[in-house]
Amino acid sequence: MYEGATRPFKFSFTIIAALCGIGIFVLLVIVCVLVAYKRKSHESNQVMKRMQSQMDVLEIRVAKECKEGMMIV
Repeated sequence: MYEGATRPFKFSFTIIAALCGIGIFVLLVIVCVLVAYKRKSHESNQVMKRMQSQMDVLEIRVAKECKEGMMIV
C-alpha cells in the first residue's frame, strides 16, 4: 500500500514561508493602492473647494459691478 495515501500532506516550512510572504506582499500592495486613492480623492476635493470659492468671489464682484452700473444710469 502507498504510504503517502494514508498520511495527510504536510507543507514544508519553505512553502509556508513563501505563501505568507506572498500574502503580506499582496496586502501591502492593496494598502498602497488605497492610500494613493484616498490621497488623490482628497486632492481632487481640495481643488473643487478652491474653484468653488473662486467662483463665489467672482459672482460677488460681478453682482457688485452690476449694482454700481445700475446706480449710475
